[in-house]
Amino acid sequence: MDQSQAGRYKFGGLGPVAMTGGSLGHNQITLAIHRALDHRLAGGPCRPPGPGAGVVTIGDVVRYPDAVVTCSPFGRSDHLVPAPVILSEVVSPGSRRLDRVVTLRE
Repeated sequence: MDQSQAGRYKFGGLGPVAMTGGSLGHNQITLAIHRALDHRLAGGPCRPPGPGAGVVTIGDVVRYPDAVVTCSPFGRSDHLVPAPVILSEVVSPGSRRLDRVVTLRE
């Protein structure tokens, strides 16, 4: 689905917006979330696939949350998370409106 795209994009309300790498602070927070999820979910049926995992939202838009959890099985070569049960987004000043309004609605 999204693997044929040349780059990664998110929907900015009016159209696609190219995604850039996050700041080091953003990355540290995201890594801490993943560590906590790995520790808390160890041994159970639910797991976080890791950073870069895409989810399909309403309207077949592919989003890349900072962390996602699924309790459904998935293959090692899959790119999209099946049946996500938790989505986490680290909000930054530059993306606050988009993340708290547009992305949340999806």
